[in-house]
Amino acid sequence: MKIKVSVVLLTFMLLMSLLPSNALASGTNEANSVLSSYLEATQKSDITQIVALSNDSRVTPDSAIEFYTQILTNQSEQLVAYKILTQEVLSPTSYKFITELTFKNGDSSQVPFTLSDDNGQWKVIVTPESLEDSKYKVIKGENLVSGVGGKIKTTPVTTSKNLVASPALTSLCSWSFTGLYTTMYSINSFSINSVYNQALLQGHQYSTDPLSGYIPNIQYAIVQPHVYGDTVWGSTNCSGTGYYSFLINGSSSTFSNAKMRFTIVGGGQYDKADGDGNVYNN
Repeated sequence: MKIKVSVVLLTFMLLMSLLPSNALASGTNEANSVLSSYLEATQKSDITQIVALSNDSRVTPDSAIEFYTQILTNQSEQLVAYKILTQEVLSPTSYKFITELTFKNGDSSQVPFTLSDDNGQWKVIVTPESLEDSKYKVIKGENLVSGVGGKIKTTPVTTSKNLVASPALTSLCSWSFTGLYTTMYSINSFSINSVYNQALLQGHQYSTDPLSGYIPNIQYAIVQPHVYGDTVWGSTNCSGTGYYSFLINGSSSTFSNAKMRFTIVGGGQYDKADGDGNVYNN
């Protein structure tokens, strides 16, 4: 009788020990399937499916379709093949996958993806920092910019009115924004071609509500937006009100299909900023 009880208890313990592994395997399979569907949707430029399978904090839901459409009209962004290389369990509801993506123009990149369980539905998580990861590598391409194992190190700002754009310089991109409270991008794209790996920024920034006492602190970044994240050429934080003029140190002398990205750093729930400016090669 004791033997039978022992066998039953042992069987029960074995079954209990298998439950977490089975649940974990099930979650991994679901996350893998969602990532595959997301990448297949990217191949087909199926923006509706991309939006449904992802949670992208870079854009608001009502602007996501326009944002992705602009990106996917660029031939260099047309995904033609993908491989899921590895997977890592971050938590029972969060997984990290390393992929290799190949594009129509022949470029290829090693791209990390984080997927999270959002109320029973797995989604690809995209943020402005998605590609600031040591696992992100441009394997082949014009802009050989890779992750740095964490957040991009911003260059300390020395705001100076002595940094004046030469009359011979042509503005690469100009912008004007109002009510910035998270992240915005410039409308127009441009290319960096700088001997010194630098870009000169000049403009103005103010609190949207001048009576609030809020002093804007904005990260100005030169990035190449992708569906899955932003490749960052260089970035700098600027705190203050009124006129600014400073340099951004970049990772290479050339950088194409770039946009300016503006992100509020810190601030309260209702703090917003207005601004305008221009960027020049330096």
